[in-house]
Amino acid sequence: MRIKLLIAFIVLSSLLPVFGQKDFNNYINLIRSSKSGEAGIRFKTDSKGDFVFYTDNTDQSPLEIRAYNLNGEDDGTPRISIPQVNKNLYFALSGGRVGIGTNNTQRLFHLKSSTESPYMLLERSARNLETGLEFRTGDSRDFIFYVDNTSESAFEMRAEGLSGEEDGAARLTMPRSNKNLYLALSGGNVGIGTSSVNGYKLAVNGSMLTHNISVGNNSNILNINASTISFSGDDKTVIESDQIKTGKIVLSVGSFPDYVFDADYNLMPLNKVDEFIKENKHLPNMPSEKEIVTNGMSVGEINVKLVEKIEELTLYILQQEKKINRLIEKVDLLELQKN
Repeated sequence: MRIKLLIAFIVLSSLLPVFGQKDFNNYINLIRSSKSGEAGIRFKTDSKGDFVFYTDNTDQSPLEIRAYNLNGEDDGTPRISIPQVNKNLYFALSGGRVGIGTNNTQRLFHLKSSTESPYMLLERSARNLETGLEFRTGDSRDFIFYVDNTSESAFEMRAEGLSGEEDGAARLTMPRSNKNLYLALSGGNVGIGTSSVNGYKLAVNGSMLTHNISVGNNSNILNINASTISFSGDDKTVIESDQIKTGKIVLSVGSFPDYVFDADYNLMPLNKVDEFIKENKHLPNMPSEKEIVTNGMSVGEINVKLVEKIEELTLYILQQEKKINRLIEKVDLLELQKN
């Protein structure tokens, strides 16, 4: 009888490449006599082979889960793969998405929660290494968002493997010890609305609104706020909304009206000046009130014109003095004749 059972078992084993065997730990083993195929469990609904849990006898001998005969799916490709050679877990190497809290996945990984904020917690038990997210394109490691477990425990963003860039240096640093935000401590420029910074540390293409700007070094600083512009240093200047306080102003002008004193200068006679004023309501070669109100005036230009009028006025005074002196001489002569 035993010989007949042994013969039947041998015949059955040759017909079925996989058979079940219960071991001393009460595990049920699915064993394949040949190492060139698979061993596993298949779940069917109706006549379709739906899901298979199996060991693939390749070099890595992974435990895999795959699906068959599903419309719109990647048929026969492993959905989950656990290789024997390492502790990794692979999801859908050839396409596929993972949803946690949702089956309407919008991306390769979709996390959704209706009961709490869908945070992802990345925690490392040791404090001497980094914790973060890494983003790659192609074969190079491009951008990393991470917490650097130094004394400051800074949250940083850096780039690696980029041609022409400073490799591995933090681009953005947010320290835990204060509320500061540091941009590219070791070189780097910032462009807002533009990628052409032209060597400037900050380039803004558009309007900028701020409460205060300070420019300079420790000894000379230009400070601009909402109502005041002030300069600190050897010459202090404060420009407020209605006044300027300064020790010295230097204006650059193209010419100065000393030409008034040239011998061939055409000084307008006073009677002509009188006629001009009556007709135009302002001095000759001076802007009108309407022009000043509409267009404003250049401080350098108006000062040149004022000096011109002062020099012309000096010539008029000298002319009048000569006439007065001649009249005095005539009066003195008449007085002598009477006596």
